[in-house]
Amino acid sequence: MNLSYLISIPFILFICSCGSSNLSTDHQDLQYDTSRIVILTDSSGRSGIPLKLVQDDFSVIEKLLKQCIKDYNSGNNLPLQDLKNYKCQYVPILNGENQREVWVNCFCQTMDINWKSKIVQIMDGGTCFFNVRINLAKGSYFNLYVNGTP
Repeated sequence: MNLSYLISIPFILFICSCGSSNLSTDHQDLQYDTSRIVILTDSSGRSGIPLKLVQDDFSVIEKLLKQCIKDYNSGNNLPLQDLKNYKCQYVPILNGENQREVWVNCFCQTMDINWKSKIVQIMDGGTCFFNVRINLAKGSYFNLYVNGTP
């Protein structure tokens, strides 16, 4: 067998694995509802350094997500559903200001996407798909985006 062929196989495998979202193995010691929530590491489009969540972060995230939904629904004819109806992908980072932040991607349909290993991105879909950023340091949410809304 050609030596250059043997050398190129590991290189090709490495290139193919780059840039994909992966399950974070750093969060296995935490307790959370894995039927509804997954923690992913993916920095594409979200500037920051991957961050490890701690147990207390889950209650803060849940509280802020519920507040975000309540605030959105109070002035909207097409309301978001109750949080328990969504699956959520958490992408925790340390942002450019050294603050702990989580991009949360929520959806009520997986569209045959392996949501526990790949970021779910859907064009349109209405209130079944939304995402928001949560700043854990400030205890606030921002950049709410609901698919298919003007």
